[in-house]
Amino acid sequence: MGSAAGGALVALAGPRWALAAGSAAFLLSAGLLAAMRIGTDKPSGREHVLMALRTGWREFRSRRWVWSTVAQFSLVNACFQGPLMVLGPVIADRRFGGAPFWATMMALYAVGLAAGSIAALKARPDHPSSYDALGSFALGPVGAALAAPLALLYGTAAVFLGCGVLLTIAATAVLASRQTRNLTWISPPSEERSSPGRRSDGASRSASADAT
Repeated sequence: MGSAAGGALVALAGPRWALAAGSAAFLLSAGLLAAMRIGTDKPSGREHVLMALRTGWREFRSRRWVWSTVAQFSLVNACFQGPLMVLGPVIADRRFGGAPFWATMMALYAVGLAAGSIAALKARPDHPSSYDALGSFALGPVGAALAAPLALLYGTAAVFLGCGVLLTIAATAVLASRQTRNLTWISPPSEERSSPGRRSDGASRSASADAT
């Protein structure tokens, strides 16, 4: 909702006040983080970080549906950070009235994001997540860096169209995988989920399916 609130503040009070409010929010966040007290006790029996990374990478690459989905979302974030977040405000300012339109668009985006997050909480897939975030956001800076130069060379319409074609191809490739099409959501029983030393039947079934 931050983008929507920022756009509304720009429309109502001007960009200076929007930047000032953003700075104040960052200062407030820093103060809250500084006030947190974190315990110094280290849990026993933890795996070494390098060994954990090696184990996570092995599990990550062994499941085609995981790394192909992460690769797809890396492209999604590249197109989001590039054409949408870099070129979007410029197009909104030149063609659609500026900040009010952009604030409305970001508000609708936030509503969709919240709805998707709530829906995702209802069920949890059993999969390794060590490299999910890193892979999913890896191409975001690349998209942000290339958006403006590509728009100057080929035009904004061509950049948006190219991203649409690229994302369609990526989504089709992911759905073409049998592992992705046969993926099922697993909600382990609460008593099994509370016991760290036991694997749920769903996790065992998922591991068997991945092995085949």
